[in-house]
Amino acid sequence: PYALAGPQGCTNGSVVVPQSVTAAEDAPVVAWWERPAGGRTWRVMVDGRPALAPGCLRPWPHQPPQLSPAGHSIAFPCSTRFDDHGEAIEVIHGLRRYGPYPEVWALALSDDGKQLAYGASDGSVDTAWAVYRDGVQVSERYYSVWRPRFDPAGKHLAWEASRTSHGGNVLVLDGRPLATFDHLIDGPLFDRTGEVAWIIRRKNRLARLNFPLER
Repeated sequence: PYALAGPQGCTNGSVVVPQSVTAAEDAPVVAWWERPAGGRTWRVMVDGRPALAPGCLRPWPHQPPQLSPAGHSIAFPCSTRFDDHGEAIEVIHGLRRYGPYPEVWALALSDDGKQLAYGASDGSVDTAWAVYRDGVQVSERYYSVWRPRFDPAGKHLAWEASRTSHGGNVLVLDGRPLATFDHLIDGPLFDRTGEVAWIIRRKNRLARLNFPLER
């Protein structure tokens, strides 16, 4: 059945963010953002139970909650303050909390769900962004970053970044710059044992670049 509700119903009723609903890859586990009826803060639900986290001021709009393939681990950003001094965003990973940061981007869990990588800003204008692994900065600062990725074993971390607003795009493995590119087509890919690969464009040429994971 359908019900019509006025503004008060939208303000006081329970709300679910449809685009936040996500499922684990290999398990019947579902997560989503919701605001309970009568509440002012938002929370992440996992199979109908709230994740252990502080109340969040808003649902995260850029990415749904991240579930590990087996559904045993969850991660998401949580806005805990928004005022004249800016926003404070904590990164929640199970019982762990990292930050706060002025801005967060692109979370990624390892396949076993035990490790978390993400980009976070220090709020500055030029080179604000860095890649973090379990709350520890593991990169230099960049103008912008793409989403990092773990290899299947969770030993290595690869990402892409821009050094300036005019370009200087670089492929990075474990903090080590490997190559530059103009446009990212796909990657990082871990489809060959012991290697990481990217598909990129340089000017009018497409290329797949493969690099060994170990030096």
